[in-house]
Amino acid sequence: MNEIIKQSSEFLTGPITQERYFTARFGGKLSKLYGSRGQILTGIYEYLRWVDDNADENPYFANPPKALEFLGRQRVLVTYGTEAFGNITPQERRFLDLPWNNIREELQHPIREAITNLLDGIELDILHGGSLARNFKEIRKYNINNFGNSIDIIGLSLNSRNPGRRPKFDEFLNQWSMLGTLNDFAEDLENHQLKVGFSPEEAEEINLGYTASYRRLKALYIYTKERFNSEKLKSLAQTALNVKEFLGLDIPWWQKLLSIVYMFRAVTKASIIIRYPQETFIANLKREGIRDRLKLLISQNRPRIDEEN
Repeated sequence: MNEIIKQSSEFLTGPITQERYFTARFGGKLSKLYGSRGQILTGIYEYLRWVDDNADENPYFANPPKALEFLGRQRVLVTYGTEAFGNITPQERRFLDLPWNNIREELQHPIREAITNLLDGIELDILHGGSLARNFKEIRKYNINNFGNSIDIIGLSLNSRNPGRRPKFDEFLNQWSMLGTLNDFAEDLENHQLKVGFSPEEAEEINLGYTASYRRLKALYIYTKERFNSEKLKSLAQTALNVKEFLGLDIPWWQKLLSIVYMFRAVTKASIIIRYPQETFIANLKREGIRDRLKLLISQNRPRIDEEN
């Protein structure tokens, strides 16, 4: 455990204002108006960003059991607070030292529960590492968990009440999340993560591959540039259509107006910046997958010494 503390605390992450962290960016804008409650919101997303980046990008946690042990530690920390461990990282200390006493006691449990649900989403990424594919139903559940709980944290911490998400709003969150996934397509491929959705048959075909590189190769032959652009247009249309669902949230009217304006601007920007990765990048990944597959075939067909004798 001491090595986990050392490796996770020394891993440096970037600021939470990166493009892919919509809820952190949007919540950060609101938090500036709310003093200590806004400080809690910003601190929660800084903490979650640290956990997520460690699980996704820290080489020490490339081994799933180590990553899951790290994540289990965070669940205990979020649930039990300072009583959980005697030895904690600076990042964990900052999370624990947030001004929680400025949040009503009855709201602290649902906030911590929502954080734990977000940790569940990070666990799914760990379990689906190595280019394991998920079908559309699984991805939708994953997206709504991640974005829905993020929205709940914003509402509970800033407005002292649950925002009251409805099914159509959850579908908006799913489609918006798909746009973010498409924007991160190249980065996820490099990390052997497949966060785009596939049909059940496609996901099963991909997951039959013996190695991560070969599974990614099979996924790339399915997820062509044409398929990518088709999914992008679908998500853009559904996101724009359901932006109005912000009106049904139990949040102040000015937040609804700000949300709708902000989202329309974000969707317009997404339509421009989201592009299929460059052909050379895709070609390199395909070559890596083919080489990996050939090595596997050669090793399977090479006779062992005891067989030769």
